[in-house]
Amino acid sequence: MRGSVESRQLNYGTHLQVFEIVCENENQLHQLSSFVGTQSINNFSEFGVETQAIPVGHVDTDNFPLPNDELPIVGLIDSGVSLDNPYLQAWIVDRDEEDVPAIDQDNSHGTFIAGLIVNGREFNHGNLLFPRSRARIVDVVAMPKGGTNEYALLETIRRVIPKYPQVKVWNLSINANGRTCQDECFSPFAIALDEIQQQYGVTFINSAGNHNHLRTWPPSESLGEQDRIAPPADTALGITVGSAAHLSRDNALVKQEEPSPFSRRGPGAAFLPKPEICHYGGNLDLRGSCFQLGIVSLDCNGKLVEDVGTSYAAPWVSTIMAHLRAGNISANLAKALLIHSAVLRRESIRHSDFIYRGFGVPRDVDDISICQPWNATMIFEPQLQPVKRQFDRSGFPLPTCLKNPNGSYRGELFVALVYDPPLSPRAGAEYCQVNVDVSIGRRSGTTKSGRPKHRSEINLQPKGVKNLFESTQVTHGFKWSPVKVYKTSFNRLEGDEWGLRLNIMYRDHPDMVRQPQNVALLVTIADPDQEAPVYNEVIQLLNQRGWSSENLNLNSRIRQQAFA
Repeated sequence: MRGSVESRQLNYGTHLQVFEIVCENENQLHQLSSFVGTQSINNFSEFGVETQAIPVGHVDTDNFPLPNDELPIVGLIDSGVSLDNPYLQAWIVDRDEEDVPAIDQDNSHGTFIAGLIVNGREFNHGNLLFPRSRARIVDVVAMPKGGTNEYALLETIRRVIPKYPQVKVWNLSINANGRTCQDECFSPFAIALDEIQQQYGVTFINSAGNHNHLRTWPPSESLGEQDRIAPPADTALGITVGSAAHLSRDNALVKQEEPSPFSRRGPGAAFLPKPEICHYGGNLDLRGSCFQLGIVSLDCNGKLVEDVGTSYAAPWVSTIMAHLRAGNISANLAKALLIHSAVLRRESIRHSDFIYRGFGVPRDVDDISICQPWNATMIFEPQLQPVKRQFDRSGFPLPTCLKNPNGSYRGELFVALVYDPPLSPRAGAEYCQVNVDVSIGRRSGTTKSGRPKHRSEINLQPKGVKNLFESTQVTHGFKWSPVKVYKTSFNRLEGDEWGLRLNIMYRDHPDMVRQPQNVALLVTIADPDQEAPVYNEVIQLLNQRGWSSENLNLNSRIRQQAFA
């Protein structure tokens, strides 16, 4: 290449080679693009955060909570929590501002998010839509007031994750400016975050990002790719959170529970379901104002202010997730519990809003952990072996209390499957190297190999998923996706012999080493009339059929019946 060129290799992970190159002229750029070793060229994404909060009042100082050491910790990677805020400092376990000196800080965005983690429901008038869970905070100042670039932000993240090994959940309400995710590849930033999550056993809760178009619901026009999720929300292993409206009025753009007008949509790269879930981040009126439609939290000086954004939907999820991980359960299981709880809240999952809301709004941690008498949730965490490629259990417990007079069954099945596949950054859209499927259904006879004949009775969600994008399973059937949800309602289902089966498939990439795969699977059997004693009878059946069972203990309380 003619002329001097400055370059350095950047640390984006073990298997991803990224170089920063400074070109002096356009000719050098053309030469670089024609070099056989160049796979792609992009400018580094820029990141910035801002608030346009509206003052709304003062804090009730007499009723502001104090922290205790039993509460879990959320890592907050943002613009920092204001030292001038008199209410939040007691909740800060530690503060890291090594990469952003005080003179370069504007703590408005980080302070607002911290207020939601600490006391969000009370700030929002005790609205029961919001979780009552609270968490303490590790405050990482990563975002200077003028914004930063992708690699500087990544370097901060790489430094602080091992510094705080007690923190398993990190809130990242930061999205790239002017860039959206792509079908054919994952963003380098998302790939780097996935490697960090695998290495340290942590989970990043990512906001889906905001767009500037005033979208109504249902959308009156297509925005093309302009409202698609923004990196790093395309991580395969993290949780991406969209926003829904918690309030509405006559001049609001959307109704309560509908996707917020500013919330970005999925799918993710390789058609992965993104966002997986949503929470409440506010609404706008026809003029684009959030007055009396937004989320209320704190400003830098401790006053109550109102604002909107997917940035403020993510911390509700981070707090719930931190409570789940505090119960010493795996990241897979905590993620599955979160998604499963959202599925149980919704009557149906329609594709029209799935790409905006995912599987819905998750329950608070106390509600996640409760089984009602009319349902029973089974939890499986098997390790699937490369040689066997299957996990199979006969004697699936369909309770007789769900039998019709003619001997057929009625009821509902809800299933959530989450796993953490090996990942190949060089494989583009084939990034996820393992596919796991689950089926629950009737058994009749055996195959030539001696295995039970098995017919699945559960349907992939959302409804109509097979018609979502293109004509293949890879693009419309969530094949290779590390998150899958199934749901079935039945009124006259025949057969008493049922089974559960998990199948694993590996890609054939040269650098793929086939290893055992951990999965988390949740299965709920329910009576839609909420009358039959499903819970007690399922336990009896499991004990009779030799399926081991134990209680799932979250935060030292007996929560939800779990079966392995």
